[in-house]
Amino acid sequence: MSWNEYILSDFPEVAFSPISILFDPQALVGDESVFAELERRGYMIQEYSDTLSIRYTYETSVRNNPNAKWIIIVRDEHVTKNELPYDIVRLSRQISVSIEDLFPNLNYAVVNDLDRRYLSDLFDLKEEIPYGIQSSGQTCEFILERLFSLSTDIVNDESSLLFLLSKVHFYFAIHSSELLNYMANKISDKRQFKDWDIDKLFLSSGNCSLFLQERLLAFLDENPRTEWQIKGSSKINFTSLDVKRIISHLFSSGNLSVNPDKLEHLIKYLAGTASPASFSSTINAFAAEIEQCIPTTDSGYQAWLDFAKKWAELTALSIATTNKPAIYDSIQKKVNDSFVSWQKVHYQYLLSLPSNPPVMLHQIIRTVERRLFDKTNGRFALIVVDGLALNQWMGIKSFLENDFAVNTGACFAWIPTLTSISRQALFSGKAPMSFSSSISTTSKEETLWQQAWENFGIKRTDVFYKKNLGSGEAQEILDMITPRTKICGLVINMVDNIIHGIQLGNAGIHNQLSQWMSAGYLNALLSGLLEMGFDIIVTSDHGNIDCTGIGRPQDGALSEQHGERIRIYSDQSLLAHAHVKCPQAFDIKPVGLPTGMFPMSLPYNQAFATAGERLVAHGGNSLEEVIVPLIQIAKK
Repeated sequence: MSWNEYILSDFPEVAFSPISILFDPQALVGDESVFAELERRGYMIQEYSDTLSIRYTYETSVRNNPNAKWIIIVRDEHVTKNELPYDIVRLSRQISVSIEDLFPNLNYAVVNDLDRRYLSDLFDLKEEIPYGIQSSGQTCEFILERLFSLSTDIVNDESSLLFLLSKVHFYFAIHSSELLNYMANKISDKRQFKDWDIDKLFLSSGNCSLFLQERLLAFLDENPRTEWQIKGSSKINFTSLDVKRIISHLFSSGNLSVNPDKLEHLIKYLAGTASPASFSSTINAFAAEIEQCIPTTDSGYQAWLDFAKKWAELTALSIATTNKPAIYDSIQKKVNDSFVSWQKVHYQYLLSLPSNPPVMLHQIIRTVERRLFDKTNGRFALIVVDGLALNQWMGIKSFLENDFAVNTGACFAWIPTLTSISRQALFSGKAPMSFSSSISTTSKEETLWQQAWENFGIKRTDVFYKKNLGSGEAQEILDMITPRTKICGLVINMVDNIIHGIQLGNAGIHNQLSQWMSAGYLNALLSGLLEMGFDIIVTSDHGNIDCTGIGRPQDGALSEQHGERIRIYSDQSLLAHAHVKCPQAFDIKPVGLPTGMFPMSLPYNQAFATAGERLVAHGGNSLEEVIVPLIQIAKK
């Protein structure tokens, strides 16, 4: 029996009970295909957030419905059946799923620390788990060898160590501190690595990138160095084909970056020459490689998040070198055709996925709250760079990497990708249906931000919020943060301001962002927050995309909300009327939106603007608008 079959066995076509309460405090149930199959079987799924929302669903959709099949998922470990409405609990069937029951012979701490996407594969190995209770080290060894085919035993020189690190950080993306510490300890015991910062290399993918990056730059500049931020060998064999493959993969996937003035040296290293033809051939080779990696309709959400970083790096590289691949436009069409098809099937299930790590923007608060719960004096700052696309982040991150440990991830924005929808979801920690009264404005953001943290026991007076930042001196904002402030929410509007005044498309945005970063505002803000002891996440409420106007719909007051890439109507008949006038537009299934919102968008490269006008816009459901950067910033 597979992992998915095991979970689904509790929810057959003919339900055991009209109400099922699934207690899942370790967030083990999180596969989109499970939720898709449950929906096919007629189940309605709702994650518990508060009693009022549960009561509302029960009264409106379950109480008088003889065919109801309702699953309440409780992931909060502090919520028991005693916190749920008694009458609902009395009518329900209660199910629990836990690591202790699933893997009784493996060490709980090690399995619990494992990324949830690997649990199904571990479940498939149950028959191979040794008999008897396994220690922490034995469990780590079993998982590394059987699940990932990794071993520290074969590491005996710098090449084999780099290969292991690249697999750990950039292929499998292992974040488990239990596994990383285990590997670091095993490698540290080897005499040949006694002068290396092994702990730093294993515990942070950013440190691993920095280790390679500073040695690669020294190699490219033919500049011998003896001082490094991350200690280790000064003589990495960059002429080795294996090492060159690692560097090429890290660069094309966005995990290794160089300043624009070093690109010529890097291209020469990768291609063997720095001629204009080598620039073009190298970038075209990257593009062809990326084209082969486009996820499909059947892919999981993680495949799209990983791919989005590669696509963003290619876009940023094309702009930085002014070498747009010949096949770029055709790839972009394939990417967005596939992404939109995937959305129609999978996007609705993202709401039900566990929030660690966050898959959607509104889950960031919940993820961070769990971390703060484990800290005595935890402080957290969320910096939202309004409108920053993932490719634009790839273009500016090198400005930060000399000063900070930077870990680049990605997550999904809300669709439609309008500021008032996606940014409010981010600051409220809830789906847009929860703030229907302010769905068309951002004026309630501060209140929503404070309420979200109040729900976790943090006083409103300890929560700080400020928007319209990005100009002037960062110190002015830092001076407003008091010693008692535990939570900061900061909105930098610089990118959005640039977008609305740009004349040169995405390339112009990249150029102006580089100028803004050179002024040092963001670096100063981050440095100040880190000195105050804040954990920092930088993200965006939505991305943006180059497009061409097809004309502005003359629908008068028919559309309740609109932008260059989206129109939202209040009922189906108005939407149908709009389609008659704009046949190339398509409906977007309203997911998590208030009732009475029916969005209509356009293909990725079109906008509701003056016919023929070139512009950068947002609001739609293209990959560039929907998948946004999720960056963790820390001290080096």
